[in-house]
Amino acid sequence: MDERARFDAFLALLEELVESNDATPILVEGQRDVAALRALGCRGRILVIHTGEPLVVVAERLASELREVILLTDWDRKGDAFFESFAGTLAREGVRCDRSFRDKIPAYARNAFKDVESLAGHVARGLHKFHGKALAEHAEGLSLDLHALAAKLGDEFRPEPLPDKKRRKR
Repeated sequence: MDERARFDAFLALLEELVESNDATPILVEGQRDVAALRALGCRGRILVIHTGEPLVVVAERLASELREVILLTDWDRKGDAFFESFAGTLAREGVRCDRSFRDKIPAYARNAFKDVESLAGHVARGLHKFHGKALAEHAEGLSLDLHALAAKLGDEFRPEPLPDKKRRKR
């Protein structure tokens, strides 16, 4: 796979992440990670793990409102260890952690970065190099594509009105 094809596959994976985030919250380590994901077009809930509270308290709070999350931690040794530890803590609280994006992202990046906050910069450079586009333009296009798809699906699948219930005579 050449460099452009790898980047385009990486973009497709990130677009899948953006779509998944509409339904499933993403958990990240810090605020810069949130900013990077927002720059990529994520519109759903993105929650920060390191808030100053003990991690057990964070896990209990998350478990009180969520059943599934996408957990994205950095791709260094510390991030790997933290992922395993916190995913286990969440699992004990009944929260399922989707690790698929965290596992797939490094395969396309070829060690171009080691942390979540660097995703937006990597994508911006690739968009400019291979497509002559800016990151903001790409993220806006994702949003418009999803709105157009929602409108199209809404037109195709108009719900039929429910028949009036006939009341039984007593």
